[in-house]
Amino acid sequence: MPITDLPVELLLDHVLPALDLHSHLALAQTSKFFAALCSDDTFWRLKLKRDYNFTSNADTARESGWKVIYKGIRRPSVYTWGNAGQGRLGVKGLPKQYRSGVPFPVKVDIKARIVSLVAGGWSFHALDDAGRIYVWGQLLGEGYALGQDGFSDACKCAPTPHRLQVNYPAPEPTDEAASRPVKFTALSCGRAHSAALDSENNAWLFTSWGRPIQLTSPLIHDPGNPAEALVQVECGWGFVSMLNRSGMVYVYWPGTPGEEFRRAIDSLNQTLDESREHKASSVEVGDEDVIPCTSLAISVPPLALPLIPEDLPDLSSADPAGGSFEATVDASGKVVESHHSDQGLRLVRIGAGDDFIVGLTNKGHVLAIDLWGGGHTAPEGTEWLKEQWRTRRRPGWVYLPQYSEVEQVKQNPVFASDSGVQPPTKMKITHVAAHFNSFTAYSVSKSTSPHASLVLLGKKDTDTTTRELTFPQTIYPSLLQESIISLQLGDYHQAALASNGRLYTWGQYSDGALGLGDPVELPLGAPGGYTRQQDLNVARDGRRWAPPQGVSDPSEVRFDHLIKRDDQLGERKPSKKFVFSVAASGWHTGALVIDLDGDATEENAGLKGKAAEENDDRALFDSWYPPPANRPMPGGWPFQLPSTGVPHASNQPPAEHDSHDPYSTFESPPFNPHASGNPSSSSSGQHPLPGPPYSTQGPNPPIRHGPGVQRDGAGGGPTFAPRFGLAVERGRGGLRGNTGRVPAGLAAFMPQHPPAPTLPEGHPEHRGSEE
Repeated sequence: MPITDLPVELLLDHVLPALDLHSHLALAQTSKFFAALCSDDTFWRLKLKRDYNFTSNADTARESGWKVIYKGIRRPSVYTWGNAGQGRLGVKGLPKQYRSGVPFPVKVDIKARIVSLVAGGWSFHALDDAGRIYVWGQLLGEGYALGQDGFSDACKCAPTPHRLQVNYPAPEPTDEAASRPVKFTALSCGRAHSAALDSENNAWLFTSWGRPIQLTSPLIHDPGNPAEALVQVECGWGFVSMLNRSGMVYVYWPGTPGEEFRRAIDSLNQTLDESREHKASSVEVGDEDVIPCTSLAISVPPLALPLIPEDLPDLSSADPAGGSFEATVDASGKVVESHHSDQGLRLVRIGAGDDFIVGLTNKGHVLAIDLWGGGHTAPEGTEWLKEQWRTRRRPGWVYLPQYSEVEQVKQNPVFASDSGVQPPTKMKITHVAAHFNSFTAYSVSKSTSPHASLVLLGKKDTDTTTRELTFPQTIYPSLLQESIISLQLGDYHQAALASNGRLYTWGQYSDGALGLGDPVELPLGAPGGYTRQQDLNVARDGRRWAPPQGVSDPSEVRFDHLIKRDDQLGERKPSKKFVFSVAASGWHTGALVIDLDGDATEENAGLKGKAAEENDDRALFDSWYPPPANRPMPGGWPFQLPSTGVPHASNQPPAEHDSHDPYSTFESPPFNPHASGNPSSSSSGQHPLPGPPYSTQGPNPPIRHGPGVQRDGAGGGPTFAPRFGLAVERGRGGLRGNTGRVPAGLAAFMPQHPPAPTLPEGHPEHRGSEE
């Protein structure tokens, strides 16, 4: 049987994952069909998770661009900005004028490939591709630790990134016997604590960096019942919440004195303190600072929140996608369960703020629950809160129609008849997030019509008499035109990430948390700068300094503020950046960034007034090279392909920053399955299969986009219309729509298979990407 007769689902879910990257790239060169198949976004998303432990997609609504991220994630950069107190930016040697806050992105020197970044009240936490956690700043910033203290003290400061060496708990807290290391897959931060999920779906809590706590209650970890496995941990202001696969939510308050959970933590800490051998002081291992942690285990049961209401309205008529396809992916990236959304109403995402949680159902309902009192000491507390719900003196989950129903959203003043802004006609919320007193609910282009995305922001407003939660709604018109895939909230500022890699911030200045530039150097009236010449002059004179006004409209963050002018070469052109993850909290912000030009310049040299110098390994980015042994190799098109319309390599810099995938370095024509090559018989209306016009335009003809090609953000490759044997649309774990077999006649139109490409001379043999 020809391989093209196999169902597309089989090829995508079983055949392609079994190939190493070398074979995958060779297969993509054989035909337009396999070029399209090997560019499938869901395949690259799962490959990112499997090869690089990349789990940031859980916090974003990204639908495309996974191949671009895979290609660039070999050398991602970590940037931070905002308040510099407690060492939270992870950068040493800040000039005097920036010691309180840095108003533009600065690069963090970290010896790891970071794939996920989250922010705490005074800290950052990062996850690398090996499942290890790096931290910097202070977990608890409202105190100080002595130099002799270790990281068992939550106030101990890590001014630069430190790696946590975490093993599973030993039988006894004081047992020195080494146990197997933990591989983490997800992180979340509260104000003064953090939480994580590991590859075995265990939940972990950090009340200090030196003593992580594995939460072993059977309510949240039952290996024999995968239907109850945890899918998300989310830290609120003072609590940690956990969502399982069936939609149940559980909560711990680690800082409440007198509660059973806090007593268990204090008891274990006292045992370790008495031994005086488990301070978790940092040590140098190679070129890294490592914190040797002592892991604890606590089996105290958490508080189970009430079930969501069963009488929620039907929102399917407003869903642009109709019945959405859902999938569950295990820690290895394999699809372990798939089902349609009509199999029962349940929570699928949560966001946690200060004494409240927002939830999102698989049908698009947004709900909220008030947790006030649960983290208090007697007479309040968890038992008191349960009694409040049991006696109905306080409601459980409350439905928020103004964030769920399109007709309610249309009532927002932004869509008034005289505003000129077209209201949405269809909508389904796909993501929620919360922090402090704010939360956001947003949807992407496939779930919103006619806008690129719809971002709804709410501010908690509590009636002091009835304790009723209300969330007044705010919509920013400028974000309607951007395909927003992630939105993070600080105390008084916000950050929105678009699918094309652009990052936008707005809100209060907050010691530079907006990252829009030094207000003293910005032009008058620029976002992030001063609005009055008098204030600007005073700030430039250095006599006194007042923060500039806040920014009301989302403004783009640049990453070239420290690029200095070279006296001989003139102004250096900044390299193009692609942001693929953002984190915000308190008065600081961070981002994970790919350099699209392969420029490894040490941009922080500008902080010291030095000319920027190129790193010696820049040449490595100009051509593909093998990874270290037993490590994945980034994807791409490293070899010149035949001039038959197949995607090809390009050593030219990407196109200028625009809205139609400016980051792809390859192009391919629309797919025409018709044997005759008749444009009239193809949905593209242009470009037949291999043959004229390509063969008549020289050995390396330019490849044009036909009207059938849709370029989407940082998609890393065109969306083919129609995708023929491929599905019309691919969900998060499989195909939906017309997923029939590829017609056998397709093989007749494939070009001759070129010989397998060879690696550049001088490089060791590639061993494959599967470990």
